[in-house]
Amino acid sequence: SRLIFIALYTFLSVTMLINVFKNKDRRIYTLSLSIVALCSLYIFTTNAYRIIINDPYDMAVKAHIFERYDRYKYYLSKASENGDIGSTYELANFAIDHASFDKDIDPIKLYEKAANDGHMPAKFIMKMFSKYRIDRDNDNARYTFIHMVKAHRGDGSSMLNFAFDFLEGKAVEESKIQGWAWAHLSHVVGYDFAERYCGAIGNSASPDEKKMFESFLSTIITNVNEFRKISPFEAAILKKQ
Repeated sequence: SRLIFIALYTFLSVTMLINVFKNKDRRIYTLSLSIVALCSLYIFTTNAYRIIINDPYDMAVKAHIFERYDRYKYYLSKASENGDIGSTYELANFAIDHASFDKDIDPIKLYEKAANDGHMPAKFIMKMFSKYRIDRDNDNARYTFIHMVKAHRGDGSSMLNFAFDFLEGKAVEESKIQGWAWAHLSHVVGYDFAERYCGAIGNSASPDEKKMFESFLSTIITNVNEFRKISPFEAAILKKQ
C-alpha cells in the first residue's frame, strides 16, 4: 500500500507538471492539480506523512504488529530521540511490561522525560513517584516503581506486590497502613490471593489504624480512577468496598 500510494502521488504530480509546461489539456491539468492538492492537504494535516517518510514511530508500530519487539524498542528509541514525547512514554511502558528480560531501559528516566515535555499520563506517574517517595538510588527502586505504575493501571498482582513493598520497606518507607490498603485493593479487583494478607493485617489493626486505612484507601482509589481517565490503559474503575 505504501508503494501504491507513493506511485500514484508521483504520477499525478508529474502529470500536473507536464500539463503546466505543455498547457494543452486544461481539464487534465485542473483534475491533477485538485487531486495533488487534496493529497498534500491530507498528508500534512494527518499522520499520513509517516507513510511517505520512514518515520520511526510508523516503523515501531509495524514491528509491534509483527511482534518484532527488538525492532519495536529500537524504533521507539529513535522516535524518542527525535523528540516524540508519545514514543518516549510508550518506550517507558515497554520497559514496564518487559521488565523481566529488558533491563537496559530506565522507565523512571523515560517517564520523567515525557512528563517534563508535558505528557499528562507521565506527569501523573511522576507525581505518584514523588508522593510515595520511592528512593531511586535503592536497589529495589526499579521494581517498586514498576509495581506502582501497574498498580495504578488496575493490575491486581502488581497491587499486591506494591503492598509487599510497603510492608517490607523496599525502596519506600515501611508502612503497614499503605501495604494493607493496596493488598485490600488487590482483592477488590479480583486478585483472590491477596485476601489472606488483608485478613491477617486487618485482624491485628487498632481502631486508629483502621481509620487511617479507610482514609488512605479512599485516596488511592481516587488516584487509580484519575489515572484511568487520562491513560489509554483499561484500568479498573474502582469503588470503595
